[in-house]
Amino acid sequence: MTSLRTRIAAALALLVALNASPVRGGEAVDALVRLLPGEPALCVVIEDLRGHAEKVRDKHLVNALFDSPLAQLLPQGLHRETLAEVERILQTHVQATLGEIVDDVLGDAVVLAYWPARDNEPERSVILAKTRNPERAATMLNRLHAVQRQTGQVEKIETRSLGEASYFRLLEAGGKEQFQGIHKSVLVLTEEERIFRHVLQGLTAPGQPGDFHRRFEQWGREPALVRVMLSPRVFDAELASKADTPPESEAAFVKEFLRYWRSIESLGLTLALDSDVTLSLHVRAETAKLPPHARRLLTEATQPSALWNYVPPDAVIAVGGRWDADAAWQIFQAFLPPESSRDLRASLEQNSQALFGLDFHEQIVKRLGPDVVAYVAPPSGLFSVIPEAVLAVRIRSEGDRRLESEYSDALKTLAGVIALARTQAGQPTVTRTRYTSFGRIVYLDGQGMPIPGMQPAAAIKDGCLVLALSPDSIVRFRRRDARPFAAEKQPYPLLGKVTTKPLLDKVVNHPVNRTGAIGLLALLNGGNLNEANGSLEAIRDTLKVFESLEMHYRPADGGGAIELRVRLAK
Repeated sequence: MTSLRTRIAAALALLVALNASPVRGGEAVDALVRLLPGEPALCVVIEDLRGHAEKVRDKHLVNALFDSPLAQLLPQGLHRETLAEVERILQTHVQATLGEIVDDVLGDAVVLAYWPARDNEPERSVILAKTRNPERAATMLNRLHAVQRQTGQVEKIETRSLGEASYFRLLEAGGKEQFQGIHKSVLVLTEEERIFRHVLQGLTAPGQPGDFHRRFEQWGREPALVRVMLSPRVFDAELASKADTPPESEAAFVKEFLRYWRSIESLGLTLALDSDVTLSLHVRAETAKLPPHARRLLTEATQPSALWNYVPPDAVIAVGGRWDADAAWQIFQAFLPPESSRDLRASLEQNSQALFGLDFHEQIVKRLGPDVVAYVAPPSGLFSVIPEAVLAVRIRSEGDRRLESEYSDALKTLAGVIALARTQAGQPTVTRTRYTSFGRIVYLDGQGMPIPGMQPAAAIKDGCLVLALSPDSIVRFRRRDARPFAAEKQPYPLLGKVTTKPLLDKVVNHPVNRTGAIGLLALLNGGNLNEANGSLEAIRDTLKVFESLEMHYRPADGGGAIELRVRLAK
């Protein structure tokens, strides 16, 4: 059974969302980060709880979470009643509601920092909070101490001082020490007195900001609820020691991994709440330390893909971008042992020449890209269960129609090999050809396909290698100029998009297509229609919480961020 303490801890973040009014905390965060000693391995910053609590409450996020299947992902025992239970405990023992705690103690900014054990030093941590009402915060702290003494959690509490500042030393029943206090409106909680006194000295006589503060500022100061920053340098010594004598089969991988790792200056995660919910993964690196092919790959990724113009308006899921296939191939090979890399290249070259008459590296790897896109849209007709699933990769043909013809011939050869292998495995399959105005489509037909009616197809169209689940999907693959998320309209390159409305309207809630979807789910899950119907209901309840999800790449000097933006249903 989950303990009450665990449920209370899990409920705190949700309770924050139910209280108080907005204030900005950027300056408070900056002041607290300056107080941290040295280089923490992990730093978590929670900013402006008051303002963000108001946004969460306005969007009804907490109720939406409890009402959706996503509630199953919450810790066991966490439910609506837990929120009321936590409020009751706080009012009983601290004589304050969580809203009052947020308003008076935590609302401006909270910083949590952690240092792992190393060089004969134990692991350390500290929590700093900028309080709006230090007198009220001190009263709450004293009440908490009284409860801890009554319950036997703390055996002894004594007061210590440093200059004009005073603080508490708590000796817990198990012998652990805690140091707590409030000075100049900053609440400090830590197990290390050294850290506590460092913070007090910083509050009395602020010093120059260190490297960690500088890297934190490089993230920018866009409003965010939570920022998590990881410092790779803290782990350098441990990684290097493990890489000293790796097995021969892993030496190349370890060497190349350390090369990339040492180029990274910081890793971060940001959660922001505005009109949308935005989750961003930040990576800052010293790009000069990266191999040339890695720099080429990053440079290509900063450009939007023109193939987004081919994504249909009703696509449920779409991903795309630009990549340098040759650079990616070079990166992959560098992680392999030299002998394995050489054997793999030789095997691929031999097979490519034998099957297609094409040089694998020069005529395939170097010719694929840079644009790529893949999407899934609802079935195009009634009673159809085959989704519109397409993968397209631009070919660097540079106007050479002969290369496109060679690719088309290669697709037909590959289809024949697959059909032969399936037939020999007891699933009779034939290769068919469909001729169109843009060329031929090669597709597979026969028994034993995973989905009845599926006809995997391939073609060369509009200078792209196009793969799909049916020939009709390739026919419908075409450029759409007036696209709302067209490449030229993107402030940052679009990497992926999920839109729930087409799936809800054309499949889940559609009176005819819903039956086909249930049949397909039953086919994939052993034929149980009741379970399939329940799965579809769960999908509907989850999707109705969201309107869309977009993933963008935001390039920046020395790195960039992968940004995940969630738009909630109104």
